[in-house]
Amino acid sequence: MEILDIKIPDNAIKVNIYSSSFRDLEKIPKDYTCEGKNISFPIVIEEIPNNTKSMLLFVEDPDAPGGIFRHWIAYINKPIKSIPPGIKKERIVKIDDVQIIQGKNDFGKIGYDGPCPPKGHGKHRYYTIILFLNKELYIDGWFFEDFIRYVKEENIVGYGYFIGIYER
Repeated sequence: MEILDIKIPDNAIKVNIYSSSFRDLEKIPKDYTCEGKNISFPIVIEEIPNNTKSMLLFVEDPDAPGGIFRHWIAYINKPIKSIPPGIKKERIVKIDDVQIIQGKNDFGKIGYDGPCPPKGHGKHRYYTIILFLNKELYIDGWFFEDFIRYVKEENIVGYGYFIGIYER
């Protein structure tokens, strides 16, 4: 199975993840876009697979004119049941004893930058994807390839995703 360009093993557990600010396949509220406050939205994770040691988070737009456009890339060093809104746009952010290491999005900035499709381009889908990993990673770079480099299919024990919609 694949979610956008990420290959998921057949034995990975599907986890229900969602935002408390909008439902799957519904419009993303303006505050979480380039036309609003441009802050990250809250994410709720219902059940974490038992052998999860760390997590990878991506927010991606597959409808961008140039192909998949990444709005957020983050490595979370321990399992966490929720991610609050408004995560600071810094390389390393702490939530209690959990460390979030953020990479550069396709705007070339650290952290989350919200939906901002070209005006008149129609509705875009924004996938929020979390991979649950059975190992900790050493993240040494800034880009998607650096975050996914050490992940093999056998490291993905679970996955979850939901889709928000936005157009300008």
